[in-house]
Amino acid sequence: MAYLTTIASAAPDELQRLVADSSHIITPTRFEFVSHYLAYGVHIQPLGAALRMAIDGGEQIHPDLWHPFRAPLFHSAVAVQDLHRESNLFGNLC
Repeated sequence: MAYLTTIASAAPDELQRLVADSSHIITPTRFEFVSHYLAYGVHIQPLGAALRMAIDGGEQIHPDLWHPFRAPLFHSAVAVQDLHRESNLFGNLC
């Protein structure tokens, strides 16, 4: 079963405030919605591995935040840059 994954982009200082205080409400600058199936349905490598890391990777935001399927996660700015660099390797495929 695949479920909808919400990906949001927010300023690093907003994220750090949320990491420190789970009651902080962040203001994302962008939302994207993708099927979780995308993380495992793409078999072209290394694209599939990069999608898995982007969708299923990351660090837990705060122990007080939860979801029935898994805890909300985030990617650090460095991790986002690495994922972006990896995704540029697939320009001819996308």
